[in-house]
Amino acid sequence: MFKEFYPLLEKFLCTYLPKQRGCSNHTVISYYASLSQYISWLSETTGIRKEKIQVSDFTKERVLSWLSNIEANGCAISTRNQRLAGIRSFLAFAADEESVYMDIFIPIGKIHVKKGNKPSKDFLNQEEFQEILKSIPSGSELSIKHYVLLSTLYETGARVQEICDMKQEDISYGKNCSVKIYGKGRKTRIVYISSDMAAILKEYCTGFSVKEGNLFRNRYGGTLTDSGIDYIIKKYTAIARERLPSLKYKKVSAHTFRRSKATHMLLDGVSLPVIQRFLGHESIQTTEEYLEIGSNAMIQAVAKSSSSILSEDKMNEAKKWEDEDILLQIRQKIAAP
Repeated sequence: MFKEFYPLLEKFLCTYLPKQRGCSNHTVISYYASLSQYISWLSETTGIRKEKIQVSDFTKERVLSWLSNIEANGCAISTRNQRLAGIRSFLAFAADEESVYMDIFIPIGKIHVKKGNKPSKDFLNQEEFQEILKSIPSGSELSIKHYVLLSTLYETGARVQEICDMKQEDISYGKNCSVKIYGKGRKTRIVYISSDMAAILKEYCTGFSVKEGNLFRNRYGGTLTDSGIDYIIKKYTAIARERLPSLKYKKVSAHTFRRSKATHMLLDGVSLPVIQRFLGHESIQTTEEYLEIGSNAMIQAVAKSSSSILSEDKMNEAKKWEDEDILLQIRQKIAAP
């Protein structure tokens, strides 16, 4: 009897990728996201219960349909290609484990990576960022989580997965407040934050009893995902667009917050080598390309850097938010000791 889907999935994510291939936790989580999103979509569109899904339910036609669906819902082409890579990698593993699955892997392995336009390099000016924060309405204590999340995203310039992985133990309070960030390729860096941001994080951790582990969590207490953060950003950006016309022409994502912070630092006179270390780039050329040094758009859109755009007033407001919880048991095993 050949191996069934979920035992293979668990072995792929928890053993094969991290222990045999030496993949980073970022890669494992990215592949997990690809597979969990496909499973949810398949269940919703076909009526197959998640626990009944098998490897044979991965067909070329279905995968192509799913890829079209996530693009239609705003997924970038680069993300679409990453999701396809996750599906391919799993099916290649399944075929290696059980040769009967080779007929499933081959057609999906032939799906082409899609070429796309250069990614948008939009960034927010002070007014635009503040308007997004102001769009978090009062009404529930959970708006505090939204406010702290978006503020931390900007203040640290962290990548979205770095925010998902950020832990309470990574914050250092004192004369020079900082956050330890675990970046790409298992590299770490120390990012210094303002005393205002440190005070907000301290109050947040105290108020929500975040004594250890993930700093930001979903409504079930599990790890917040990149799709959960994207949902939050899009929700409040949509509200802000109604009040601020300039936002209507910008595609705002978690990466926009990161680029905005770096741009504000540059225009505030911070040197490129410092920004390079802040972002965790390996070369200064990458930082120059990332910021599009000398572009008219940068000069015109941002008059000066923000030194303090965070307001503690929002700590008294709240709003409910949502995040998906898919294949929780396998997800919790990823990167477990």
